[in-house]
Amino acid sequence: MFDRDKEMVAVVRQVAGMEVTVERPSGLTWQVQYRHLRPGTQREAHQLRALARLHRIQCRGMP
Repeated sequence: MFDRDKEMVAVVRQVAGMEVTVERPSGLTWQVQYRHLRPGTQREAHQLRALARLHRIQCRGMP
């Protein structure tokens, strides 16, 4: 999903009424009202997968 307020793509983790919890690959989570979300495009889905790969690589490099 794409959060129009934060201008970021994220994955939906939970829905509670009108509130949706979304998460980025880094673990950053936030709540947003569903009306501020729109489905992500194919390009945004690709961006999210790339961010997840980058995050895994960065975590491996940490002691």
